[in-house]
Amino acid sequence: MNNYWEIVLEGSEEAVDEFLDWLPNEHQIFSEGDLALPPEDLSERLRHFIGADSRHRVYLASGDLAKLEAALRGRTNSSIQLTGRRAATSGRFGFQAEAYSPEVATAIRSALAERAREVEIAGFRVGQEVEENGEGAALYSPVHEFEFRTEGVLSGPIPELLATRTRLAEIDFVHLGPLEITS
Repeated sequence: MNNYWEIVLEGSEEAVDEFLDWLPNEHQIFSEGDLALPPEDLSERLRHFIGADSRHRVYLASGDLAKLEAALRGRTNSSIQLTGRRAATSGRFGFQAEAYSPEVATAIRSALAERAREVEIAGFRVGQEVEENGEGAALYSPVHEFEFRTEGVLSGPIPELLATRTRLAEIDFVHLGPLEITS
């Protein structure tokens, strides 16, 4: 049995966010904004560029999907429509990070180390350099005092994977690749 779904809601970002707020805090729901998801295709990129986004991907548990569908049916004059859904049991995404401060490097290491054990890392590489003659942590310094680089691909069950992605998305200098869903 599938525990999670990827759904597509059509409507303004404001309307979708307001609608999703009806879920109590004990429910685990992930929206595009939480996950720093890049546009899926050229048309979505163009809509995002001109500020005409109307499609919003959301990930939620099966029990919450039924509640969401019932709530949508119960609304009159709703500016939001459920236009797509697919089972989402697991997924994967790549990441890269380049940081010039030990504090940011520590935050990245912590996010990766504290991920759920079901979330695996493949192709993991990490490197760190300390330069005594460096000139600080400024992005455009010719020589940095500290450099940290890492990359890899994370994969696993949707709720645990999305929790890890959300945590990484909150850290500056972490670049997340597209989320690939498997059902």
